[in-house]
Amino acid sequence: MVISEPILVDTSVWINFWKGKRTPSVDLLTYSMLEYDRVWYCPTIIQEALQGLNDFKQFEKYLKVFGGFNTVPCQHYHAHTEAAKMYFTLRKKGITIRKPNDCLIAFYSLENDLILVHDDIDFERIKEVYPLKTFH
Repeated sequence: MVISEPILVDTSVWINFWKGKRTPSVDLLTYSMLEYDRVWYCPTIIQEALQGLNDFKQFEKYLKVFGGFNTVPCQHYHAHTEAAKMYFTLRKKGITIRKPNDCLIAFYSLENDLILVHDDIDFERIKEVYPLKTFH
């Protein structure tokens, strides 16, 4: 499937991409990289992706890769409080998200009207309550 709208690419997809794993999300990222203005990231994604790398050369290389894409505008206090509210609301509805950072990433996607491309089931659980647009 080809999506022509802007996409927010989750850490799970970047990791699979770098490991050479083929998923529909990785295929979409690969295709979308041809048009850099369609690929977006947020501070949480870049932190998660870079902190898991093995060496400094790899760190510098991928930092430059991210520099070629778009970053969402951030008002950190607002983003974090809204993500906390999302996590709280989901928990009260019986939905526990394994990584609270996923609520922050989902917030950025919702706030910026971006399709969230992921390989992480928690985003589909968030979608049960919030109007999150996803691709996986």
